[in-house]
Amino acid sequence: MVWIYGGGFQEGMAEGPLEIYDASYYASVHQVVVVSLNYRLGVYGFLVTDEIRGNMGILDQRLALQWVQSNIAKFSGDPKRVTIFGESAGAMSVGLHIMSPGSRGLFKQAIIQSNPVGLRYMTADRAAIVGREFCRQAQCLNAAGQCDTKCIQLADPEVVAHASKAATGNLTVYWEANHDHLLDGILGFKPTLDGDDFPMQILDYLSSPRFAQDHPDIRVMVGSTSDEAVPFVAPKKMPDKPLPMSLYSIVMPLMLGAERGTTVSLYYTPKYKDALLAFIQTMTDLLFRCSSHHFAAATALVNGNSYVYHYAHVFSQTQLWQNFGFPELCEKAVCHTAELPFVFYKTNATSVNPPVTVQMTPEEQKFSRQIVQYWANFAHTGNPNYPGSAPTVEDTPFWPKYDNSTRQNIRLEAGNITTEDTVALCSMWDKVGYNVLVSNARRAMRLLEAASLKH
Repeated sequence: MVWIYGGGFQEGMAEGPLEIYDASYYASVHQVVVVSLNYRLGVYGFLVTDEIRGNMGILDQRLALQWVQSNIAKFSGDPKRVTIFGESAGAMSVGLHIMSPGSRGLFKQAIIQSNPVGLRYMTADRAAIVGREFCRQAQCLNAAGQCDTKCIQLADPEVVAHASKAATGNLTVYWEANHDHLLDGILGFKPTLDGDDFPMQILDYLSSPRFAQDHPDIRVMVGSTSDEAVPFVAPKKMPDKPLPMSLYSIVMPLMLGAERGTTVSLYYTPKYKDALLAFIQTMTDLLFRCSSHHFAAATALVNGNSYVYHYAHVFSQTQLWQNFGFPELCEKAVCHTAELPFVFYKTNATSVNPPVTVQMTPEEQKFSRQIVQYWANFAHTGNPNYPGSAPTVEDTPFWPKYDNSTRQNIRLEAGNITTEDTVALCSMWDKVGYNVLVSNARRAMRLLEAASLKH
């Protein structure tokens, strides 16, 4: 199993905060060899100019996968049974490796945790607009107005950091690069579509004949948390009063267009009494939950070997999230990254800076062992239900395969692992479509922010 960490392609490391990505439990209990890696981030990993093609961070990951193929047998690993897994930007990376011809044959299976598939990647020509501004800020434009590669290679890290922040924060440059789809540039320096190694948008790839041709035997496990969007769109402190749902009915047509916005409003309005909570769930389902199901749907059509989870457990350690700058709503919601302590059986941890103490309850410890069992089973056999050569540590409820007609998910919550379907929800989003966040997104967000402050 090869782990790829998240962090928006801007931050992160192989061990993770609180050394959360310690995979010793997998290795000692489940007979799995786990490899973690580091890769270049931010401008060092994803700058695009006239001479620099970008995606260096993804190529770093590929080099690690090639190393695994050449060397993992020396560690009792099987190079023919490699599972890549990652969360957030790590999950986006997994998706890019699935699409890229250059990564073909380096893995057999994929676990995709909280991939914001509803976000699109910029094309190289758009990314180069931001890259040129970076070069200007770093004073590395030559007499011909082109980016001097040698100059930026020799630049002091403080200069690089300043220029990177200035380039991604320049609203004029941002508009020029993303004017027809404002969220394309939200992560700053990140992977780009180069027309060759990374040829198209992920959703387009999954719905094209190329996916079946490239991956006739791939097995996929994909999922998201209940409230993924909270850290990205919720205020630090929730308003004292619910925002009126009439505001939601205004915001949705602004963001999605009149027809699509009305469809979405009709679906969510009866379910919520607070426009902010409805907006958070809308963004969760659009960017993460239903869009990510396309990996499972494409695989189900090819070979039927795909599995979908919905992570719904509210961690008992409610103080954890605010220590990492998350909104207070994460104390009672299931936010982005919430599954990570459980995926790695991080039952306890302490830290001085930030001041964090983590101690799972006995029920949560069992729940974590069940999750690790599912993940390890999948690594062994491509099926989370069967242990293969790994011992069965905990009884785990049956996890049904994903079928495009029933859309069965497993719902993961401590003491209450059940199954559910997303037929109504994701059929609605499939009809609306996922390429919908256009020029009025910023105005819609400002309306919600202003209303939050008033309340």
